[in-house]
Amino acid sequence: MPTSSFPSHAAEGFTLIEQLVTLAVLAIVLALAIPAFSRLLASIRLSAAANELLSSLHLARSEAIRRGERVTLCPAPPDKTDCTGKAWHEGWIMFVDRTLSGQTPRLDPGDELLFRGGPSGRSITIQGNGPLASYVSFVPSGLSRQLNGGFLAGTFWLCATGTTAPEPERRRDLVMNAAGRPVLVRPTDGQTRCPSS
Repeated sequence: MPTSSFPSHAAEGFTLIEQLVTLAVLAIVLALAIPAFSRLLASIRLSAAANELLSSLHLARSEAIRRGERVTLCPAPPDKTDCTGKAWHEGWIMFVDRTLSGQTPRLDPGDELLFRGGPSGRSITIQGNGPLASYVSFVPSGLSRQLNGGFLAGTFWLCATGTTAPEPERRRDLVMNAAGRPVLVRPTDGQTRCPSS
């Protein structure tokens, strides 16, 4: 009797049903994980932007003390070297402000550009209240002062956009206190400061 040339053991591999069940489980896991991952990424971007602005403020303050001259930070787009920017998240410049040209900060020929910071990216907004909307200036004592010599304090609101996280999770407050020291805090005021996502 002739013998078969095919092996007699069962076929190996996954059945179509097993593959479909695996895909369904994977889809459920991804549906649960992606929102949490997007919140994590937004939080990381927000922390990076807040720390960059905080570091720039610390640097400006220490440079004013070290140099014995007024040092100013102001919003400026990446392609500009003047304080024409309206939004801090577009970037900022830091300069030794020797000329004090009026009520608006300006990088004049006698001033020295020290640093360019930002931009923070499309998913981050940075707003300041009062004079902080357009500049921060430190005098040689390390105190923050307006260009006219008046007291300068306030808050920057840094917000992550494009996330479904509640506002306290997608906002950081950078507070300039009376001594000119910037402090990064989590919001506790219950106010809505961030644009809606």
